[in-house]
Amino acid sequence: MELLSRHRIFQTDDPQAGEQFANRIWERNKTRVTDGNYGLRWNHVDLSRSSLSQVAFDCSADLKVEGALSDRFRLHFHQSGLVLHNVNGHEVVSAPGNTVVHAPGIDLQLELQPFNLLLVSLDGDFVRSAMAQRFGKLPPIERLAGALPRSGRSETLQSTAFWLARELDLPHSPLAQPGKPRVHAERLLVSLFAECLSEVVSHGAEPIRDIGETHVHRAME
Repeated sequence: MELLSRHRIFQTDDPQAGEQFANRIWERNKTRVTDGNYGLRWNHVDLSRSSLSQVAFDCSADLKVEGALSDRFRLHFHQSGLVLHNVNGHEVVSAPGNTVVHAPGIDLQLELQPFNLLLVSLDGDFVRSAMAQRFGKLPPIERLAGALPRSGRSETLQSTAFWLARELDLPHSPLAQPGKPRVHAERLLVSLFAECLSEVVSHGAEPIRDIGETHVHRAME
């Protein structure tokens, strides 16, 4: 199923044009086709502090990002195909059922196979603010990159992202236009992402007790 079909912003079978487009909307990179006929289709919606993109890629290719990644967190939710991510020298695979996160400042190389995926991009300050509310001591950013553990939290994050992409394509949805519903949807996404990251860094950060829980404990005392 194609997501964000009303929001197609780019389509090409020219590798050079695709690379130039990715340089503008994603990260500066060099891409080399290794097998098959090149094809790239990109549907995209900007919210306030995040964006959602449906990306379809038709061939195999090697991609190297030029320099460290910019101040965005990016989540890869596959519908089909796979990508091998070399994140700061560590290899992880994104595929259906397996979510991979890119974090600001990391070094990145990709081995691309034909795929369709939903790419969720979150502003760095937006995520750090959510993490500051979730933890008293923020973990090192590089620890947040890689594959998310498979759990109920990551499944909820993925289903919420796909639901939001479908809603953004419905003309009469309150999420189809800028406004408070979009703001609340963004907050839900980043909150669920922070919950997933809490499983990644549970041994290296200090969790903040929920304010409601704190009040209950005070009352009991």
